[in-house]
Amino acid sequence: MAHSAQKGFMKKIAVVGAILASLLGILSPASLAKPALEKVIQANLEKHYTHQKENEYFSAIQLSTHVANQPIQTYVVGTVSHDSGSPAIAPETLFQIGSITKSFTAALLLLAEGDGRIKLQDSFSQYLPEYPRWSGLTITQLLNMTSGLPNYTDSATVNLAFAQTPDRRWSDRELIAVV
Repeated sequence: MAHSAQKGFMKKIAVVGAILASLLGILSPASLAKPALEKVIQANLEKHYTHQKENEYFSAIQLSTHVANQPIQTYVVGTVSHDSGSPAIAPETLFQIGSITKSFTAALLLLAEGDGRIKLQDSFSQYLPEYPRWSGLTITQLLNMTSGLPNYTDSATVNLAFAQTPDRRWSDRELIAVV
């Protein structure tokens, strides 16, 4: 993915997070049941898209909300890419978001620690026992990227395969096998 496009995706994720954060104060199971709120959320996304898509270089916004005992609600605006004739996104559209998931994962783990549900110094395998070879690793090491676990993108085999067949879908087993 080109640097400017990746930068655009990163900004889009940040925008969605900011919009979601601003909406959290008004979201409740009762309020999400109201069609009027859905229209307000969609209108806010469309307004931000219209006013900021060029400045922030993104082609679309997708926002999903979930409240206990309610179905996930997804709002979308924009197109799959900046290319003319690019199709509109749908709630099922997937995006390449790069490394931004690390930040979200870290934030969620810190919240879980604050709630007393995990301890960052606990062994990784305490929570995922199906990985006994990684039992000596702590969550902190994983968050700091100091665990010593190999990265599949460091593999010459994987890089060659990515270059030869960029559309290939890798299974979890295939990726684990190359590290």
